[in-house]
Amino acid sequence: MVLVIIFALPSLFFLFKKGNYEPHDLHHIADIYEMYRAFSSGQFPPRFGPDFSFGFGYPLFNYYYLLPFYVGAFFVFLTKSLILSYKLTFILPMFLSVFAMFVFLRRVFGNLPALVGALLYTYTPYRAVQLYVRGAVGEVWIMALLPLVAWSFLKVLSKPSLGSVASSSILLFFFLVSHNYLSFLSLPLVLILVLFLSDKVNIKRVLKYFALLITLSLGASSYWWAPAILEKKLVSSQTPFPLYDHFPFLRQLIFPSWGYGASLWGSGDGMSFQIGVVNLLVLFSLLLLLTFKRGLFVRRFLRLSVFLVLTFFVLVFFMNVRSYPLWRLIPFYDFIQFPWRLLIYTTFVSSLMSAVLVRVLPDRWKNVSALVIIVLSFVLTVGYFKPEKLVYKKDDDYLARFFADRTMQGRRDSISPEYLGYSEDYLLLPKWVSERAKTKPKEKIEVTNGILSYSEINPVRYEATVTAEKQGLVVFHSYYFPGWEVKLNGKTVPALVNQPYGDIKLEVPQGENKIEFYWKETKLRLIFDLISVASFLALLYILFNSYIRKREL
Repeated sequence: MVLVIIFALPSLFFLFKKGNYEPHDLHHIADIYEMYRAFSSGQFPPRFGPDFSFGFGYPLFNYYYLLPFYVGAFFVFLTKSLILSYKLTFILPMFLSVFAMFVFLRRVFGNLPALVGALLYTYTPYRAVQLYVRGAVGEVWIMALLPLVAWSFLKVLSKPSLGSVASSSILLFFFLVSHNYLSFLSLPLVLILVLFLSDKVNIKRVLKYFALLITLSLGASSYWWAPAILEKKLVSSQTPFPLYDHFPFLRQLIFPSWGYGASLWGSGDGMSFQIGVVNLLVLFSLLLLLTFKRGLFVRRFLRLSVFLVLTFFVLVFFMNVRSYPLWRLIPFYDFIQFPWRLLIYTTFVSSLMSAVLVRVLPDRWKNVSALVIIVLSFVLTVGYFKPEKLVYKKDDDYLARFFADRTMQGRRDSISPEYLGYSEDYLLLPKWVSERAKTKPKEKIEVTNGILSYSEINPVRYEATVTAEKQGLVVFHSYYFPGWEVKLNGKTVPALVNQPYGDIKLEVPQGENKIEFYWKETKLRLIFDLISVASFLALLYILFNSYIRKREL
């Protein structure tokens, strides 16, 4: 086990070096900071990032996946370093993925095949793309938890019990909140796979346990996915990366290439979409055995191998533009954005195929085949695991890039010039926002026809006193979104939308007025929060009971 983790170290060499690197999705460093700020403001669960869009804020965590940013925010609290926390958010799942794949494969195939599959799972070109080209932290976490979810499902199938259901439900919860659509897209593959890996299954009993497992995990995560679905209509649905523009060509999947550029329409992409030379060698080696040496396979591994090979080719087909009509049958297909994300699954499937290959070969070939796969996957791929360049910046340099006036200590006096050139197009604006703000207001709260003083209690709670000469208008410069509440002289009043920026306005009567602006859970979200709490309490109760019963045996 320790050896497996040590083998993963070269893939992370540049993350342990001094300095930082800047992949495509560098904005995740801003997302980690905003999750930290959301927790600091007392939000539980966090939904509103208070510093986006010139301080107008944005309910990013009402829609976006959560787990990587929970982890990143925890590390910020722990280390007080944004850059270090950003790196740790990648390092942790990379170690977890090689460990998880080994544990999963060992349960089915034994130690040597598990070692081979785990290392191929790590040293595949797309893993380097995720880590050093794209910085796709959600995908990195999906690939870390995917084998663990499969392992836990297999455990439920082989020895179903309430305890195994509860532990599997917790793993599935983490998996679901790791990425908003890839987690749900992965579930059919995992469920079918574990059925192929199982010898004998009591269908009636399995359905009962899996119904409970999925119900508990969906219940535990409902505080996030239910509002995200039900409130999707409140934000613009247009993604800057339509799926149709990003289908790779077949030659891009087959032939080795490398680059740190972007995914573009056509064949002029600046990044690599290669499946991997070793992954393809494993595929064709297994095909040869299935064709000419079928007698090597016991029934269980024969059907598994056929399933894996067919799944691999189906995945390749869905990365081809000819599959676009089928993609359109998926309700959220455009938010998948990049069909080449399916390289996640070709990597997963080919790693399983490598374990099957080593497992079924005659003893005289096992060690040789294992050594060849390990050596080739490492030698042909390790050179990809490096950034385009290292930079030596401080936390505040990144805050200046992604926020108008934030520093790790508070606020800067002037607007960051670098932020003025930054596009936040991944933040889909609320539908009532006519125009994205182009500068930061002079004050967070402003008034006409009156004198105002205000204080920031925390990033999502402000109190103000307004003395109005006559009826006046108070504007609170934060995007209105359900969750913002306004109190005028102790009474809750409707929050009105101001144009063109979609911030909050309030009419105040003549005289002295006390005003509060604060963020809280809406009734809808609170219902799902309570469902999540109830689901977690049920899981803890089941786990505690299972532990007590084991102690009594």
